[in-house]
Parts: sequence; structure tokens; C-alpha cells
Amino acid sequence: MALIASALPLDERLEMLRGVVSVIPKIGKTALMKCVFLLQRVYKINLGYNFELYTYGPYSAEVMEDIDYAVQVGYIGMERYMLSGGSLGYRFSVPETISKSLVGTDYGNKIEQLAQHFPEYTAKEWEMAATIVFIYTLYIMNNWDLSDFLETIQNIKPHFSLNEIEEERAHLETIGFLCRDAVG
Repeated sequence: MALIASALPLDERLEMLRGVVSVIPKIGKTALMKCVFLLQRVYKINLGYNFELYTYGPYSAEVMEDIDYAVQVGYIGMERYMLSGGSLGYRFSVPETISKSLVGTDYGNKIEQLAQHFPEYTAKEWEMAATIVFIYTLYIMNNWDLSDFLETIQNIKPHFSLNEIEEERAHLETIGFLCRDAVG
């Protein structure tokens, strides 16, 4: 696991995962990954994960290792279920025997804010939001104009229309997720 220096220790990273799972009911793997990315990138919680852009948006093998470990030791529960297309999906939950101790803490407040900004988002919507935030850093570094930014995202994510991308970009800008300070 190649984590960033001075990252949170394992027990605090697991606590963060459990916090997300407790605030966003029945969250799946893709959405959980994107939430962790946004907490680290936008909310500046130094979880120490390295993210790369993959098929479903920002991805970190380290996050998957922590999720798998959290499930293995019973810190979070995982339910497998069939998706409408016949493929297998995953939903996470917090076991009833585990308290939701992040409530009222700084981390808990950030998780609650994140959930409020994206009410009932699907995995696909989390994918789009996280991808836009990920690419925004390149947009700033390369001084792209808005049309280049939107076209770059559509080239990466052709299953989203330019209109969908622009609507989500505007939403992210409105809530402060797209500003130099948020992704610096």
C-alpha cells in the first residue's frame, strides 16, 4: 500500500469508511470510492490514498484494500445483489453492533455535508461528479477554456452528454467543489 505521508492511520480510515456507509444508506462500491475521493480532494481529509482515473472515474487500489479489510473484520457489512442487467452489485451497511461514533465530529460533519450535496445520487452520478472534480485540476493547470474542459470529460466519459456534464459541472461549481482552493 503506497499511502501519502502523514495520512490517517488505518483505524481512522476505516472509521471514515464506516462514517460514509452510515450516512449514505445502501451505498455501493463505486459510490463509496467516489465519496472517499471527494472527501480527500475537496474536503482535504488526508486519507493518504492515491487516485487514478479509471473506467468508472477516480479509483484507488488502497481504498479497495481498506474496504475489503473493513468487510473482512466486520467493521462494515456487505450485501451482494443482482442488478437489473444481471450483473452482481454490492451494498454496504454498518452492522447494528457497531456504533455510529463519527456523528458530530469534524469528519462526520464533512460526510454529512457531502451526502447533502448529492442526495440520492446513483453510482453513475457519483462517477460523473468525481470525474469532473478529478479533471478540474488539469483544467486549471492547462488554463483550458470551458468548452475544452467539457469536451475532455465527454471524451473520457462518452456515456454522458455534454448537457449532463455541464449541468453537473454547474452544480459542483455552485456548491464550491470547483474552485482552486477545493482541489489545490
